[in-house]
Amino acid sequence: MNVCRTLLAALLVTSFAGLAPADDAAAPEAASPFAKTTIDIGLVCSDVEKSRAFYEKVVGFEKVGDFTVPGEMGKDSGLSDGHPFTIHVMKLGKDETATSLKLMEFPRAPGARPDLRFIHNTLGVSYLTIVVKDLDAAVARAKKNGVKPLAKGITPVPASIAEGIAIVLFRDPDGNFVELVGPQP
Repeated sequence: MNVCRTLLAALLVTSFAGLAPADDAAAPEAASPFAKTTIDIGLVCSDVEKSRAFYEKVVGFEKVGDFTVPGEMGKDSGLSDGHPFTIHVMKLGKDETATSLKLMEFPRAPGARPDLRFIHNTLGVSYLTIVVKDLDAAVARAKKNGVKPLAKGITPVPASIAEGIAIVLFRDPDGNFVELVGPQP
């Protein structure tokens, strides 16, 4: 049990690191094999326009472009079985290392829906965590767009994990969990 608590605490502290004041005496970053230390996330949607609207209007992403993957390239790379598809690129900020969310749909080959009632029901990526500056403003933006928080809404994180932090969860149009983390209101 202590190992699980320690791993959870490390994960949460890492997630909340952007909320802590910067340490001016931080050691220089070690050489990394990565050109970018944030990841891009690809999300297959049942209706890409509904999902785009959700991630723009509710979460705050901005659409920055799109591109089409030809069927042959999809098949040759292993991404698809030959279906061409368009990727709609959304960014969470304007800097070059900002998180990218790549939305796509396959109308002629719809995927199977996972069991998304709770994060433990299906293996694989279960939710997106997005760190915000103001949870009240994020909830107000969601409500303005007809999206309600899950369960009790803004929930404080226990001080033993991270002091002064809270979370709120929403579901996107396909039922995926979207967790917003920020300073406790």
